Amino acid sequence: MIHINNTSDLGIALKQLRKEKGLTIKDLADKIGVSQPFLSQIETAKRKASPELLGKIAEAVDVSYFDLLKIAGHNDLINLYNARQIDLKRQSSNELINLATDIKVLLEQTNLLIKAEKVKPTFNGHTLTDDEAARALAMFYILFPYLKEPKR
Repeated sequence: MIHINNTSDLGIALKQLRKEKGLTIKDLADKIGVSQPFLSQIETAKRKASPELLGKIAEAVDVSYFDLLKIAGHNDLINLYNARQIDLKRQSSNELINLATDIKVLLEQTNLLIKAEKVKPTFNGHTLTDDEAARALAMFYILFPYLKEPKR
């Protein structure tokens, strides 16, 4: 994928990705839960895409979330990982497994590494929806209220 850093280039990249997948603007908009005009405005650089929306787009067109963050210029999120010295391109499977086994991190799906690698929580072979993951996390807090604070 081409590394470009401004919103108009993001629009060009999204249009190219969408077409490579054989999707119309309406198809992609329906897949990611936004209106066709809204997606069109992103493709024409009239609107910016949030990191959350980029995650949905990355999943819909099967590209790296991290790459879309870079293209969109979300350097604050990228710098967060650089500050923690996490290189997503060379991430070892052991580190990913360690992150994925933290139930809170996995269920919240807020960790960019988890999102970038498309790790989804499952239960008994079934992938959990966002709502199911949120309910499971709420149950953990009920069952283990003394574990709300991170271990130091």
